[in-house]
Amino acid sequence: MVGAGSVGSGAAGAGAGAGAGAGGGLASAGAMGAAGGASGAAGGAAGVGGVIGALSGVKGVVAVLGTLTLIGGGAATGAWFLRDDAPVSEEGTEEPFTPTVAVDPEDVDAVVRDAVELALAATSFTTYEFAYANSGGDFLPTHYLYSEDPRPVISRARYLGPTGIGVLFPLEAAEDVVHFQDHPATTGEGMERVFYRDPGPGTDPLGDPRAEWEDLVRSVEGVLDATTPVVYEGRGAVRTEFLPLELLGDEDSDRVGHQYTGTLVQDFRFYDDPVEAGFDLWVTDEGYPSRFVVEGVPAGDPETDSGDVHTLTLEVDFLRFNQSVDVGFPDESEIHATRPRP
Repeated sequence: MVGAGSVGSGAAGAGAGAGAGAGGGLASAGAMGAAGGASGAAGGAAGVGGVIGALSGVKGVVAVLGTLTLIGGGAATGAWFLRDDAPVSEEGTEEPFTPTVAVDPEDVDAVVRDAVELALAATSFTTYEFAYANSGGDFLPTHYLYSEDPRPVISRARYLGPTGIGVLFPLEAAEDVVHFQDHPATTGEGMERVFYRDPGPGTDPLGDPRAEWEDLVRSVEGVLDATTPVVYEGRGAVRTEFLPLELLGDEDSDRVGHQYTGTLVQDFRFYDDPVEAGFDLWVTDEGYPSRFVVEGVPAGDPETDSGDVHTLTLEVDFLRFNQSVDVGFPDESEIHATRPRP
């Protein structure tokens, strides 16, 4: 392969060979790079091997197997592009990702897709979910906390007032699940949390907290199938009041985001049929979902017992993506075998 293709001047060939030696990603690639460099220095023609050698330190095996293309102005800057890959400079650093909302916030489909992809790839987050109706039958507010430090664990807890019951679910060791309960401290001051392995009879099925949270994120994709044109309302404040401190953390209470409104078809968990509903979606300047509110009136069920219009609502607040989140996994010595009595 050495000398199989012309890259440019002898200097270019030599640079390719030097890159292979410095990167050292593959021994064979390095040898090929050296050969390419020598050939370039001697006669101005570097083989494909020289180019592969130059990139082996940056992209490893991918550089050997991928398709290499030098595009337009990249020739002047030394920026090589791997097909279907991010631009890579000669120093080996990828260009930073710019979310669509930062450059074209009115491209709704792209903004929504960015928001979902970024959220699902986050290494930490907190989330508040509350589904309710004005006719009774509300679900309890649910808190999600997730962190991959020191290992991937998601916490899901449901609260009635200050009292809550939850689970700590290690993604890579489901058998290590720990249940917990938050209740007023026996001293009468503040709250305390107790941990236990066996929740006992009558406990709701554990389910998969991570999958449940991902369903919440993907519910934002309903905006892609909006039944009316989505309106970009501009950038403004996002509601923060009533959000629990454990979810807010040190995040600035003055949240702002790009707001989108319209109507979509929503499946509410506590109602059998899909409902056409209005929505408000806020997206952060960084491209992450911030708040998603859906509110609809079921067809054929227009009034509550009190005569009010029957309304179903889902509120989801996404917070602290890729920030420090303490899930609070306990030491083994803190975990009871069964749920202690208050």
